[in-house]
Amino acid sequence: MRTIEEMKLVIIGMGYLMEYIAPCYQALPGAPLRERAIGVTADAGAVQAKEQAAGIPVILDDNAGALRKLHPDVILFAPPPSLAESLTEQVLVPYYGELEAAGEELPLLFAFPPVPEGNYYRQKLGTGCRVANILPNMIREIAGRPSAEAGFTMVTLPENHGWKEEELAFLKAFFAPLGQVIFLTPSQVKGALAVSCSNQMLTEVLLDMEEVLKRKGNPVALADLAQAARAYLLDKLGYVPPQPVESSAQAVPGPLFEAVKKVTFHVYQGTLNFLVGKGVDREKAEMIQRMNYDLNLRKAQLMTKPELRRATRNHATRGGVLECACISYTRSWQRQVLQRFSHFPEWTPDARWAETLEQGFADMSQAVYDHLGNLTGRQEPGVCQIEHHAVLYALLVKEAREQAGEKGQEAMTEATAQYGRERGRRMRQNALAYGDTPDAFTYLAYGEWSAAPGLMVVEEQPDREEYVTHVSRCEWCRCWENHGLLDYGKAYCTNVDVNIAHGFDPGFDLGVRSLMSAGDPVCEFGYGFVMTEDRRKELAAIKEKLGTRAQKDFNYHAAHLLVTCRRVLCEYLGQELGNDIADAALFAFTRRFGNSYTAAVLANCQENF
Repeated sequence: MRTIEEMKLVIIGMGYLMEYIAPCYQALPGAPLRERAIGVTADAGAVQAKEQAAGIPVILDDNAGALRKLHPDVILFAPPPSLAESLTEQVLVPYYGELEAAGEELPLLFAFPPVPEGNYYRQKLGTGCRVANILPNMIREIAGRPSAEAGFTMVTLPENHGWKEEELAFLKAFFAPLGQVIFLTPSQVKGALAVSCSNQMLTEVLLDMEEVLKRKGNPVALADLAQAARAYLLDKLGYVPPQPVESSAQAVPGPLFEAVKKVTFHVYQGTLNFLVGKGVDREKAEMIQRMNYDLNLRKAQLMTKPELRRATRNHATRGGVLECACISYTRSWQRQVLQRFSHFPEWTPDARWAETLEQGFADMSQAVYDHLGNLTGRQEPGVCQIEHHAVLYALLVKEAREQAGEKGQEAMTEATAQYGRERGRRMRQNALAYGDTPDAFTYLAYGEWSAAPGLMVVEEQPDREEYVTHVSRCEWCRCWENHGLLDYGKAYCTNVDVNIAHGFDPGFDLGVRSLMSAGDPVCEFGYGFVMTEDRRKELAAIKEKLGTRAQKDFNYHAAHLLVTCRRVLCEYLGQELGNDIADAALFAFTRRFGNSYTAAVLANCQENF
């Protein structure tokens, strides 16, 4: 092993995580780091930006070349979990084989994917491989205030690991910029990682409490809720953290503080009990959880709401464990928290509800724990339906309003209109391709979707001279109501159909005369022509000729919606804010439906809409 001043490093998987831990390798003493470190990325568009962030050369897609050029003493192995095994086979196995054949010393391997465990690498690379699974402290500072010393990095060594004392000392020194280093067994670290994710959902509870209390006329800031929760927990646990941040139980009124205490204690207790149940001795489990909750509540106390939500999205790797915790909370607890606290102070958390919450957070930790075993498995993409399209739209409007106010609503109104016209123009191209004139009559044949039986009830109105339809059951409205998003869906009904019609035939003014989303009993559409028996037969012949060839599935429609809304939001609000709104809406969509549906939408985003 070379001296620390001479050590060489190769980073395989130069992504967000490896940029984040840059202080660890940038702190290495000795020769200039640019001469003894190389990062490798698969992101062709970000090589230069990653070089600037990391302070080392970064190359594109040549892991084997980087290893053979530098002959590193340490490999930082940080691909997505789904690629860890294949890259081990393709890159590490040949390289380690070459070294063993030449009788050279094997490099230390810092493996950052939570799976596979260290024994997998030893089986593949030989028992001479000294490997450590690393879960680094991801909180260096909060709102400009240093916090790394208050956190910890988790390290797992396989049994019979073969590490020398000086190598372990180097490992500790390497991660010292990120706080303490805690060693856990493979079985313990899964539990610790699970609770590190579910712990963060206490902030989600406080966010939902803030939202519903404000809606009810009891304005309270998330920062104050978090400060009160943190003050209570630190006092309860007798913990004085490094790099302390002030906190006060008086940050919220007395009755609300009692509710915050009960929620905080039982969330903490549920995750602590889970961790002890996974084989971590109570003293170490309490130490881990003290630091976890202190840091998570610091973030909620000191960061702005947009910063906090953005940080969660950035850390929630698609298909990863934090995303899993977010999905679990959203599906199992969010609606209940909103409903319960909408009745505060008439309702306050009683013992039974608090105990259910405690068990709920233990169950959430178990869900994340189970998910850890599936990170390398392939997930089939979902098949979107009307519900997914409807909810994605409403979430885009919700985020636009919350982040940009009236300008955000205006941007989404324009985005809806453009989306409608784009759909109409596709329908027009189909009509012309099949030899039909695009007008109000043929519009009835060239629709791009169809609903499963019973989801939509559309009836002609035979007592009208003009052709008129009534929609008495609308799946979009039903889904918005079911998800508590009806207010955000209204702009869709007002703007989309008239613009689809204009895209299909600029002279066709579809009469939208009533809307269920506006409180009317039915949606009424007037088409401006008389439907005779001859025309009805003609329409049936066109539909028979087409079949379903002009229709698209809702994976396609949801992707089109996302792409158009993102583009218009960026045009109206600027690239940074527009993209942030779209990303936030997509993450909220993931939390409601799961990653497989997000993957299905994203897989269609390269289409020419």
